[in-house]
Amino acid sequence: NSPGRDRALLYVIDAETGALVRKIDAGTAASIGLSAPAAIDVDGDDIVDAVYAGDLNGKLWKFDLSAVSPDDWALALGGEALFDAGAGKAITSRPDVTRMAKPNLGYLVTFGTGRYLSPNDPGRTGGQAAYGIWDKDGTVVTADQLQEQLIVAGTATGGGDTYRTSTHRVDPPTDSPLTDDLPMITRDTYYATKRGWFVALPTRGERIVADARIRGGRAIFTSIIPDNSDICQPTGSSWVQEFDVFTGNRPDLPTFDVNGDGVLNSDDFLVFPGGDGSGSTNTSGWRSQGLASGPVFQVVKNGSRKIENKYITTSEGNVRKKGEDAGYGSDVRVMWRVVQ
Repeated sequence: NSPGRDRALLYVIDAETGALVRKIDAGTAASIGLSAPAAIDVDGDDIVDAVYAGDLNGKLWKFDLSAVSPDDWALALGGEALFDAGAGKAITSRPDVTRMAKPNLGYLVTFGTGRYLSPNDPGRTGGQAAYGIWDKDGTVVTADQLQEQLIVAGTATGGGDTYRTSTHRVDPPTDSPLTDDLPMITRDTYYATKRGWFVALPTRGERIVADARIRGGRAIFTSIIPDNSDICQPTGSSWVQEFDVFTGNRPDLPTFDVNGDGVLNSDDFLVFPGGDGSGSTNTSGWRSQGLASGPVFQVVKNGSRKIENKYITTSEGNVRKKGEDAGYGSDVRVMWRVVQ
């Protein structure tokens, strides 16, 4: 960032020498406060080709670093933002990125909106959201191209904790459907007509300021709801929420170990308001008291099933753990060192 100029700048630094390699201006003077960036290697040569970052005005930028010469690195998309979440939807946390499910069709960029930086921020009550933006074809994405998913009104309790759920509007769900799952489209229609998804946060003052995480086919967000009665006391509540990373659906596999038995199965589904009466529904979010950090993960095994423990720390000084399904995909070695 560039204090005093009301500009947002991406600095590329040589990791070994600390020398400035390239400084790239993000858009116009209205683009301020760049978030931490997410970098990707497109061609597998272990060199960064593109970077994504958001700004305080809700714009998601893509930087093209694919040229051989740093002098040719610049904003992608002709200098336009990849996506504009709109005024009041600041992007203050780092996005996360994954390859899209269909081969050779670009990348899915996930991020949340909201800010908690200045003394006035706890009192902000504008609506915020979680997003999954499909970057393909070198074109910008607009809000009307996104599949809307909803966090369903009402909660359910299990194992002493409170949970919420969300819609499954791309292909039929495998659990008990909800009224809000309609209108529904097929997955083929989604890939042919949509450029991603969004989920609006339902609670007044709720916002996402922790980094988005992608694990096992799921987009994971931590939202906070500050109690703004005393700005000197960081109190409130939080939700850890998970959605299918490609469609924004609530997960098909059980999300959380609701009953705490160490087994993830339909016994961890709950009956939510808005169900069709045919059974129980999977969870999408887990509530915690206090303002929570983004989670860290510990992968464990339960027989042939891979699960993981999710840990969060809160503003009340607590560390909370919740077992969850590890999603799909496999663990792979990401680096090694030869000792001679």
